[in-house]
Amino acid sequence: MYKITNNTNSSLINSNKTNKTNEEDYNANNVRNKIEDREPFAEGDGGYLYMEPNGNVRKVFKSKFAFEGEKNVYEKTADISNVVKVYKILNRNMHIIMEFVPFNLEDLIIEKRDSIDNFDKNKIVKELIQGVIDLHDNKIYHNDYKAKNIQIKSDSGVRIIDFDLSDFGIINPKKSVEEINKLKYIILQILFKVKYYPDFYKNRKKYLEQIDDEKFKKVMKFNRGNIKELQNYMANVDFNNSGNIFNASKSLLTNKKKIYYLEKQNTKNAKKNNVKVEKKKLIIIVIVIVIVIIVIIIVIVIIIIIVIVIIIVIIVIVIVIVIIIIVIVIIIIIVIVIIIIVIVIVIVIVIIVIIIIIIMMMISLQIHIFMVN
Repeated sequence: MYKITNNTNSSLINSNKTNKTNEEDYNANNVRNKIEDREPFAEGDGGYLYMEPNGNVRKVFKSKFAFEGEKNVYEKTADISNVVKVYKILNRNMHIIMEFVPFNLEDLIIEKRDSIDNFDKNKIVKELIQGVIDLHDNKIYHNDYKAKNIQIKSDSGVRIIDFDLSDFGIINPKKSVEEINKLKYIILQILFKVKYYPDFYKNRKKYLEQIDDEKFKKVMKFNRGNIKELQNYMANVDFNNSGNIFNASKSLLTNKKKIYYLEKQNTKNAKKNNVKVEKKKLIIIVIVIVIVIIVIIIVIVIIIIIVIVIIIVIIVIVIVIVIIIIVIVIIIIIVIVIIIIVIVIVIVIVIIVIIIIIIMMMISLQIHIFMVN
């Protein structure tokens, strides 16, 4: 696994800059950890990667342990097509000259620099499986088999890198199963386009359960040393086929990933059956979509009715309150009018009484005057 420190491009590969130092004349004390005439374009735990003027890559190791481990494996992998090609091993300087492979698989999966959809995923999966088979047949266990340690060529060819943690010359069924598990992780990463850590690793079983194909899930079940079964089965899976819009809709609704298969030759009846099955599935999907739309419309109508009822109830309540207020006001007015009338009557009566008293007093006065005379 390497971290890119400088962009590697065609201008770097095809540089016309004169290489002042011959690779055979490097002094171990100067170049074991550094090459003075250029900068590394990537750095990993084991060492640095430098671009050579001829387009190859020079790996400069940080320790003798890492160099010896990787050198011993590369000496045994010359005939394995999916391991990065080694052109020269320089023991004195702890350098290895190897081919340049431009694309990292995990970067393609998460679309960091390019997309894996622009490559032949069927070829990639096929060569990933074959790479593990060839390594195990040669008694080699990579021990760090993951997308970060896989480079992809422009023609979708696979190149396995970083063997500094590997074991060789042994037969270990437990390690074999662990490596097959890691191979299955990469296949699921390609399907779901997810980064290995922490996204995928913590939820790897969950991702497997999201596959809408029981046979696929059975073959891909973890902790099984079924590399040959995996190879035979995956040869029929079409990783380049992502389905149509209806399948995408179904996957979205069900949260399941559909698996597609390559068409076999001379199977006209199978093709017809597949067409019929696809038509049935299409009808089912259309029916499901229509039902969902109808349910949504019904829910919207119910909500509208509830809102209207609430509004009507509010209006009625407001009207009742207004009527009550009007009645109260009328009653208050009537009471006030009655009070006023009573007061007026009382005042009139008082005035009349006073007038009568005055008249009586005047009459009495007149009578008294008369009597005196």
